Amino acid sequence: PRLEDYLDTGSRPGTAVTTFLQREPKDLAPATEATTAYISYDDTHLYVAFVCTAANPSQVRARMTKREDLFRDDFVAVLLDTFHDQQRAYMFFSNPIGIQADGVTSEGSGDDLSYDTVWSVEARRTADGYAALFTIPFKSLRFPSGTSPSAWGIALQRAIPTNRPTTKPTGSHRVVDSTRKTRRAPLGERAVVMAGPPGSAAHGRGRVEQGRWPVEAQG
Repeated sequence: PRLEDYLDTGSRPGTAVTTFLQREPKDLAPATEATTAYISYDDTHLYVAFVCTAANPSQVRARMTKREDLFRDDFVAVLLDTFHDQQRAYMFFSNPIGIQADGVTSEGSGDDLSYDTVWSVEARRTADGYAALFTIPFKSLRFPSGTSPSAWGIALQRAIPTNRPTTKPTGSHRVVDSTRKTRRAPLGERAVVMAGPPGSAAHGRGRVEQGRWPVEAQG
């Protein structure tokens, strides 16, 4: 697929995911902005497209900045638990103009943004918000021999910084940045919506719930 496939009257290939729930500020509440993701794969790559609608597109934040400096912007993310054991997941992020970040998250250790691998994203603003297409080569991932994305844990995320909560956050989570220094990031800094497999509640960054989608393979 190409990004153009998800714009305007494009064919929008892949399995559509529309049930996004908030993580912050209202845990498990319905998302305030419409987001649809499309998941597909072929013999060599996983493809995840996001079509993000904004009530006020002019408020979508997207800065031309250096890689991995996008977390003050709107962004979308793909988390892949390729061993489906809820212990470790790859993380891939993009802002609305294609600035990238990647990392890994593991149970008990938090997020490590020092991890870098080969993948690509194409993203652009639209009249209604923005769209992004992630292309992730299988050769950039570790996963059990003989498995495909239909057997992995997958979580999808959209962050909307314009919808910050008005109450002061009380929690924090551990983040390891690209210089391998640990910092504390307050929860509740931004509205975060997550989608997970049907019947699950994939509402925590770095937490990939059990279950699977019937991911559509593209021939």
